[in-house]
Amino acid sequence: MAVITAILEQLRLKAIGGLHMGRRFFLSPSSDESLFLAFMRKPARFFVGCFALLGVVMIAHAHDPGLSSVQLTLHSNQIQAAMVFARADIESLLPLDKDLTTPSQKLSSKRARLERLALAALEIAMDGKRVPATAPRTSVDENNNVQFDLVFPVASGSRLFVRSAILSDLAFGHRQFVSVHGATNELLEEHLLSAKFDSFETELGGEAGETRPASRRSSFGAFLALGVKHILLGYDHLLFLFALLIVCDRFMAVVKIVTCFTVAHSLTLALATLDVVQIPGRVVEPVIAASIVYVSLENIFRRDALRWRWLLTFGFGLIHGFGFATVLREMGVASSGREVVVPLVAFNLGVELGQIGLASIFLPCFWKIKALPIFRKRWITVASMGVAMLGAYWLVERIVAAR
Repeated sequence: MAVITAILEQLRLKAIGGLHMGRRFFLSPSSDESLFLAFMRKPARFFVGCFALLGVVMIAHAHDPGLSSVQLTLHSNQIQAAMVFARADIESLLPLDKDLTTPSQKLSSKRARLERLALAALEIAMDGKRVPATAPRTSVDENNNVQFDLVFPVASGSRLFVRSAILSDLAFGHRQFVSVHGATNELLEEHLLSAKFDSFETELGGEAGETRPASRRSSFGAFLALGVKHILLGYDHLLFLFALLIVCDRFMAVVKIVTCFTVAHSLTLALATLDVVQIPGRVVEPVIAASIVYVSLENIFRRDALRWRWLLTFGFGLIHGFGFATVLREMGVASSGREVVVPLVAFNLGVELGQIGLASIFLPCFWKIKALPIFRKRWITVASMGVAMLGAYWLVERIVAAR
């Protein structure tokens, strides 16, 4: 505790020094001292502000809506379902054993309750008649995700109805990607479900393993919207871009940085989704947080290195691309053939549209504020310190979660 107090005290003194030149920015009517500087001179208030800032991060993390996937495989006499959830999503409904970290390890002490949860998670009906699930199996994969495997015995029918009943119990905004495959694993349909739209129907050719070719649907719009939503709620990616752009003085510098970030993350997003290169999420996520800390500290201590920022952006952009790819892989997007093209292109385009939209709103306002001399002298340092603290929180949190 003494070490933490000493670190915070040093940060407080650094902030006071950074704000000293800007004391006329907020003048008190009754004093020649800046109101903000007076606030920062109170150690207790400074520490409260620090913890309040960390609280904002915790709230943002707690409201991550999450993604899950369902793969349905149609056979002549049954439908097999594989449902994959992030461990945290299942633990929000049912606490799991702490030692379940190895691949395919059975969920022992909570197995009976988990199997009941699995049986109720998915509803399937054929021609209006509900088909009960049998043979539930629960396991943990190599990425520490919880998987439910279900079998629905059904011989024939012309109309299949699918409903994800578990969505209403998960976090608000949770999305579930459902892919329907034939007996030889060819992709037939894709759907993106939510608590509000938790079901779909499709026509079959007569046998459970046959689907009319005309029923295959493009999910371009759904993945486009998912990409936009992901960047808007991707607080770590947004903070990384903010830390990069806060020191840019010229429009072309912004264009160069955004272009490098786009090219880099698009490259690794494609490679990871196609299963050409894979880095575990427990490695990628802490490195993303570390990139936020590094860029923020460089803004403070290494202004002379900024002319090489485009190269730094490209390098860290490669890592952020693996983070984007995690979304598609957790949704069970296929890793080969035509099946991956539409989701990959649409999701990446959605990310880019989200970035452009945010930049078009943020940059004009930001440049007006940045024109103030006090901002250029000291507030870049203060803002970078705040971003570094947020990144450090995520770094510690993700390292602990990966253990």
